[in-house]
Amino acid sequence: MPRGTWLTVAAVLAIAIAVAGLGLHVARRDRATLVATFTEAQLARLRAAASETEKHLAVSWHDLELATRLVDAASSTDERRRELRALLSHTNEYHVVEVFDGSGRAELTVVDPELADDWSPAPFQKVLERTALRAAATRAPAASSLVSGPGVPWYRVIAAPRQRPEGGAVALLVDLADCFDDLRFAASDRAGRIVLIGPGGAPTPLAPPALADPDALRDLPRLAALVAALKAGETGTAALSSREASALGVAGGEPRAAYTSVRDGPAGRWSAAVVEPGELLRAQERVVSLQALSLAAFLAVAFALTGAYLVLSGRRASAVQLRLREAEQLAHLREKSEKILDNVPVAVLALDAGDRISAVNREARRTVPASALGGALEAAFPDAAPDAVQALRAAIAEAQRTRAVRSVGGPPLALAGLDSCFAVHAVPLEHPLPDVRLLVVLIDLSAQRTLTSHLVRAEKLATVGVLAAGIAHEIGTPLAVVRGRAERISEKLGAAHPQGEDGRTIVDEIDRISRTVRELLDYSRPTAPNTAPVAFEGVARMVLELLSLEARARGVSLRVEVPEPLPPIAADPDQLRQVLVNVALNAIHACFRGGSVTLRAAPDRAGRLAIEVEDDGAGIPEELRPRVFDPFFTTKKRGEGTGLGLTIAAQLVRAHGGEIDLESAVGRGTRVRIAWPLAAAAAAAAEREELHG
Repeated sequence: MPRGTWLTVAAVLAIAIAVAGLGLHVARRDRATLVATFTEAQLARLRAAASETEKHLAVSWHDLELATRLVDAASSTDERRRELRALLSHTNEYHVVEVFDGSGRAELTVVDPELADDWSPAPFQKVLERTALRAAATRAPAASSLVSGPGVPWYRVIAAPRQRPEGGAVALLVDLADCFDDLRFAASDRAGRIVLIGPGGAPTPLAPPALADPDALRDLPRLAALVAALKAGETGTAALSSREASALGVAGGEPRAAYTSVRDGPAGRWSAAVVEPGELLRAQERVVSLQALSLAAFLAVAFALTGAYLVLSGRRASAVQLRLREAEQLAHLREKSEKILDNVPVAVLALDAGDRISAVNREARRTVPASALGGALEAAFPDAAPDAVQALRAAIAEAQRTRAVRSVGGPPLALAGLDSCFAVHAVPLEHPLPDVRLLVVLIDLSAQRTLTSHLVRAEKLATVGVLAAGIAHEIGTPLAVVRGRAERISEKLGAAHPQGEDGRTIVDEIDRISRTVRELLDYSRPTAPNTAPVAFEGVARMVLELLSLEARARGVSLRVEVPEPLPPIAADPDQLRQVLVNVALNAIHACFRGGSVTLRAAPDRAGRLAIEVEDDGAGIPEELRPRVFDPFFTTKKRGEGTGLGLTIAAQLVRAHGGEIDLESAVGRGTRVRIAWPLAAAAAAAAEREELHG
């Protein structure tokens, strides 16, 4: 054979070896890409199935809430039974709903009418009762562990408290057999296996018995790590050995596992994993290997094609890497945006295409109930007035129509009760998604309103101080002169003189003006309390004696209900008596003839004496209650009061480290509550302050 031929053959062989080596390198690189793509697709399918399962589980909690509202709204037992039968007939998963009263007694049991005639709820009675009692005791939704029943091992009980003062709960027996269908079909291959662990790590019928046996997992480290990740609610992928896959009932080489958690509302979370053999992966690897072998076999006649293949393979790998980088960037951007939204100091709610709440940030979770997730906008604000929700809806509709940010005009909305106030902004997304189409931003202005109120009050108090000092300086001395002259004239005229009564009237009116000036001075320049242990019973009896004549004159019954002995309180006796006299006198004046005023006291759990002054008088309208302790505010007729009695009482209570508030209903009376520190608690607090100081 000519030497040139040998050289050609050698060159071809060298090129073949080089290309074969390059092809082997590309095959290995493509295999790593295929493995990553395979596991990501596996995890994506599982997470999509988990999302659908979460929605399915959320429906059960929503239906339970609906059943609770139906029970509380029904006017009779027959109406409750009809409503609950309709709910059970609507969904095949619900078999029994049972209503319990505040004492834990079952008021009503309704069984799905479509069940077999011999089906009985008796096996589940104890679970229904225990779960309902837990929900009633905690005033929060509760769920039982999995229980088995006739022919079906997939039962559990969920319960929710009834919204009634006397308590109670509604319990629902749920057949979970169909709830996890999406997870069952998450495996792309029939040889795959779904592993499901319930809340708290409890095994389910979709969990092999080996997972509950620590001894069986001791020699299977990767499977043990997978079980630990499931119990911790983590999300990710893992590679298992063939022996570990066999323990899960999966046959085949190079098995891969993907795992994630499934949220279950108030019950916590489930954890699911899909384990699949590497058959699909090996099939793709075989394709790559055949390509490399074909390139090596036909190297002599298809060198150009080999080069083209290498170029195309490089481009394909680059494209895969590019897609992976894009996916990582998108995941990074999504994570960053979610963290930013979750940590902003304002509440943010995300609405989906159906105007249902799809997500809430950390601040919003402090404002809206947990059950609002996945529900309508009204579910987030159960205590809001209808006009407030209507204004919020109008802003959202306008933002969606104009595709621009819209804010609710006018005063802030009371979305969390009458005392709350929120500024609301509706922010539509430029590129809406099915699960996030619009953001609702809620800015809580309650603290700002409280600060403004405190500033106004402080300014008012400063004004009162200046006014009181001026009055005392400018009026006190002239009043004393006028009163002395009036008394002299009255004495000279004598009691029988026609103008003698006018002189006495002048003296009385000057005395009333002097009392007002003294009250102003007491309020503007309060004396620091000289506290000491004081027996409250003695002060209460003294107040009863001081006010008994005033009470009898007005036809009002004045009672003191104070048990003996009470622990001593830390108080200035004179200032304590002044507080009780001012509050009790105000209560007497608020009563009609035949009314009653009661002064009572008892220790509370916070180391204070709980003092109450209660009357059955006219009451205070709701719009006036915030102003009761303001200076110069009074509901009495002109000339009958200065409006400083309750203000001074509140000032003295706070100077002693106590608290004062009131509750009132028009036509039913008023109750003033005072929390006064006990002497022992005050001494302990002073000792701690001295040690830290």
